[in-house]
Amino acid sequence: NGGTHADNLPLRGKKGMFTEGGIRVPLIACWPGRIPAGTISQRLVHAVDYYPTCLAIAGAAWRPSMADHPLDGESFAAEMLAPGSDSVRGAIGFLFPGYLDTRAQPGAWLIDEVAGERWKVGYDYETDAWSLFCLTADVGESQNLAAAEPAILAMLAGRLDVWLRQESPTWRPKYP
Repeated sequence: NGGTHADNLPLRGKKGMFTEGGIRVPLIACWPGRIPAGTISQRLVHAVDYYPTCLAIAGAAWRPSMADHPLDGESFAAEMLAPGSDSVRGAIGFLFPGYLDTRAQPGAWLIDEVAGERWKVGYDYETDAWSLFCLTADVGESQNLAAAEPAILAMLAGRLDVWLRQESPTWRPKYP
C-alpha cells in the first residue's frame, strides 16, 4: 500500500499516510481463459475484498453466518470475470492512526462514489478539521473542497458517521 521512497507523483504522500500516495496501488489479475486480457476496470478494491472474492470464485459460502460474523469486504469476482458488469463497490471507511509517519494525522476517512465521481472525505481528530477531495478530478488531492462543496461534505460525513457507528459483533472501534 503506497510507495515508500522519493515521490509518488501525481499522487500525494507515501506509505503510512492516508493520502492516495499512501494507499493507492494497481491491482493486476491474470487468469488465462477467464479474465479478459487487456481490460481495465476503475472499480474500487480494498484489501478486505480479497477473501469474499476468493470465496465467490471457489463457489464457497462464508461460515459462520453473516449475522454472527459479518465480512468487511465485497467480492469483486464478477468485475474481474466480466469487466463493467459489477455494481459500484460500496463505501470504504478507514480509521487511521497516523503512526507510521509523523506528518500523517489520525482520523477517520471514507471513499465513496457521488454522482459518478469518486470522493474522499476525512476528519482529522487532532485538528478538528474536515477534508474533501474529488479523486476523479484531483487524484493528487491538491484542492480541499470541504468549504466549496458543503452538500457533498455533509452527505459523505453522514456516511462516515454511519460507518463508524455500525453495530456488529466484530466491530469495536475506539475513536474520539
